[in-house]
Amino acid sequence: MSHLTIHQLRDDFFKQSLSNFTVAKDFLQAHLSPDISQRIQWDTLQLVNESYPDKTLGQLHSDVVYTCQVNQKMLTSTFC
Repeated sequence: MSHLTIHQLRDDFFKQSLSNFTVAKDFLQAHLSPDISQRIQWDTLQLVNESYPDKTLGQLHSDVVYTCQVNQKMLTSTFC
C-alpha cells in the first residue's frame, strides 16, 4: 500500500478541485481583489494543458493552468 504524505494529499485535492472549471472560477472570484476581478473577461477563462512554453524559462509543467483575457490581453495563470 502506498503511503501518501499530507503534502501529496493536499496537492491532489487542490489539483482535482481546481481542474473543475466551476470550482476554479468561483475560487478566483472569491479570492481576487475586486479591482483585478473586474478586469478579467470571465467568459474567456479556459483550462489548458498541464504544460506550456515560456519564452524565458522554456517548457513549464504545472498541475492546473488556465488562460483568460485581462484588459484585452491573454493571460496564463498557473495553480501549482
